[in-house]
Amino acid sequence: MVLFLKFRPEPFSIRSRWNIDAPVTEVRAVFENPLSILDWWSSVFLAGEAIEPVGATSGAFQAKFYTKGFLPHTFQFLATISSLEEDRLVISTSGDFDGVGTIVILEKGEQTLVTVEWQVIVKQPYILPFLFILKPVFVWNHIWAMRQGRLGFEAALARNKLNGSIVKYPAPTFPHNFSFLRNPRRWRV
Repeated sequence: MVLFLKFRPEPFSIRSRWNIDAPVTEVRAVFENPLSILDWWSSVFLAGEAIEPVGATSGAFQAKFYTKGFLPHTFQFLATISSLEEDRLVISTSGDFDGVGTIVILEKGEQTLVTVEWQVIVKQPYILPFLFILKPVFVWNHIWAMRQGRLGFEAALARNKLNGSIVKYPAPTFPHNFSFLRNPRRWRV
């Protein structure tokens, strides 16, 4: 057990690319409302709450989220949009993982390329002891979560084209597919 207590995790560096069959203006429209992620990425983002804007003039935004991947463990973190430009969004996180995420949106003809890159250090106490041994499993879990994000994002685009008609978003995996488990018992962040 002493070995685990002295273990210092290395940062995860994971990049995902989504080629979206939609013009860049439609893609930007989905990203304009940060809490809409609770709808279109509901298989991963189980709950979230907005916190007062960091700076009314800067347009910064802060929220806390309760998330999961395919595996049953969950994360809670505070996300702050620290930089917001037309085609680039930088998100700082603290809580069960600390780090920075960058989302870049590029127009590619009729398509839009969305690149999401995360540099984080996992601090979740139940995961930390297993991180050294199971890092490839946790990377796979993140890749699964990003695939779910792409599916949900494409569903959100379809919903927008259908003027708000019902579109089915991907659901969380067990055990969080039960609605009573989708909210944290208490927020830690």
